[in-house]
Amino acid sequence: MRRCLFQILALFGTAVSLAAADEAAIEAFIREDRHKEAIEALRAAADIPAERAAPVKCFLESTFTLRKAVFQQNSLSVPFSDRILGQPARGRIIAADESGFTVDFGVTKTARKWHEISPVRLVRIAVAAAPDSGVTLAAAYRVASAAGDGKLTEELAAAIKAVDPALMSQAERPCSMTFSDVSTAEEESGPKAVVRESSAAKPVIVHPEEDPTRILRLPDCGWLSRTSAGYRAGFLEMANVVYNRQEWRDWHPDGGAPLKMARGWMDGKRYFAFRVMANRHDSLPEPLQKIIPSVTKDDGRVIPMYWDQSFIDEHKKLIDVIGKQVGNHPYLSYVDIGAVGDTGGEWVLYGDRNKMGLTPDRADHLVWSFVRMYRAAFPRHVRLYLATAAFGYARNQQDLVEYCAENNIGRRLDGLCGQTTEENFWAKRYKEFWKETPFQWEGAYTTLEWEKDGPWDTAKVLEAGLEYGPSYITYADSHVDGENFAKTKTELLQKYGAKLGYRFVVREAAYSDAMSPGRTYNLLMVVENKGCARCYADREVEISFLGSGGRVEGAVRAMPAPGTSKWLPGEPLKVAVQFKVPGLASGNQILAVALLDDHPMRPNNRLDMGMKVRTKDNRYVLGKVNIR
Repeated sequence: MRRCLFQILALFGTAVSLAAADEAAIEAFIREDRHKEAIEALRAAADIPAERAAPVKCFLESTFTLRKAVFQQNSLSVPFSDRILGQPARGRIIAADESGFTVDFGVTKTARKWHEISPVRLVRIAVAAAPDSGVTLAAAYRVASAAGDGKLTEELAAAIKAVDPALMSQAERPCSMTFSDVSTAEEESGPKAVVRESSAAKPVIVHPEEDPTRILRLPDCGWLSRTSAGYRAGFLEMANVVYNRQEWRDWHPDGGAPLKMARGWMDGKRYFAFRVMANRHDSLPEPLQKIIPSVTKDDGRVIPMYWDQSFIDEHKKLIDVIGKQVGNHPYLSYVDIGAVGDTGGEWVLYGDRNKMGLTPDRADHLVWSFVRMYRAAFPRHVRLYLATAAFGYARNQQDLVEYCAENNIGRRLDGLCGQTTEENFWAKRYKEFWKETPFQWEGAYTTLEWEKDGPWDTAKVLEAGLEYGPSYITYADSHVDGENFAKTKTELLQKYGAKLGYRFVVREAAYSDAMSPGRTYNLLMVVENKGCARCYADREVEISFLGSGGRVEGAVRAMPAPGTSKWLPGEPLKVAVQFKVPGLASGNQILAVALLDDHPMRPNNRLDMGMKVRTKDNRYVLGKVNIR
């Protein structure tokens, strides 16, 4: 503790002469999570000048999360990678104190000292224990840079890039984390934004009007509708993503008709997703039927021996080809990790697996081979989905969960039906999926059969399904089903489509009514996620200045704090965006805000938000501003 405090003070050129009593008091405050008292005690004990207080406060506040996560908890249970006897091993930290920690590798427990691991690895442990510690790194980098400590700045930069390169843009902002132009105050009506500027400037507080019913057109959530070659497009009007499944033999060689169809949908600026199916041995291309062995099940079905290395190798060749052809297409929404299972890629095998030859070791090898081959075939910005049943193939399901969370892989579950007025038999644990990875519901049976052949009420099914935080729900299993469902259930599609996925609404925005080019200002917003799901990417906000006729006079981009991945459904959240005004002519203009896509092939795509007043290119109007 003493060493840590000394390093903080030395960073600012402050004499390190804390008395033991002072240090004990500060340490107690930190352990009790009493931030303000710790900062005041440290400032008083070290006699820090007032002009140095802001960066010290900034640094100390940002380090509390990191320190608490690493040093104070006694059961962190966070991942830890190491090498035992020359082999890679994955364990979990099960105990930690200020001197060191203990890692449980399943078969052995190993003690480590904090000083024995590099700063980068220590940071990774901290980030795994406390997601908000990324902000800690960014703040520490800014303080070290402002203090001129080149070595520490370089070390922190390496740590940030190792954890999340996107944080560098946040880290390279000015040192002070306080907002010089905007602060907050509590009023009777709730949190209000107050702008502090020169005496000539005044605060502007606006409340954009919500558009509660419009279905947002977003690239990574919404209604999903199945289609295939020759299907009409009329029933896809409400679908955000067009989804296709075709048998393996139809994709070969080097991409068959379905691949051309996929490019056709994407080139037509429709978000597209697909899955390769191989639920029968004769669904393979004829040449591969001679190479890949089969197994006959008790019901007479002949399926490929999915776990045979020939099947794995040949499928990898196919996925590599598809990845090269469409992996960087701007309208590729996601790819299913399919081809295994009786039902066309659901990873469900009915019957005795051991009797078929699928031992636990082979199952583990199979699922890991598939998730790694798909991740390698497609760029990381392309999201993948893996059926929930596949997690049962892994010997260590938690490792697979962590791999998916780290590699942009969501979970897909078949069975959006079975909701009755009396009970919901869906497993409660599914409600936790969205917190770790994106979650997608697919309907069992076609949607029209829910009421025709089953005891299920469509509205109740969809209502209950939204409670699981899905990014997608499939509403059509075929073009006939889709067209009929869209005609007979239009109101339901509209009602629940407006709640599906994430839906950001700016409830309140505050900014200075007068701004000058070249100066830095802050936009403070109260944002509410009116959807049911999380946004799994941190996206930039664009601040635009509009002239007469809505002409864009200038625009700047900046990362909001907190990032959009933290804008969760529920209570409104205070969000700040710090930006520098571009070169603009003097006069009155309109300030507008937009949320930008994070896809590298769609850098200028402005995403839908849930407010009414917007331009054709999705810039949402806030209010007037005077440029002087």
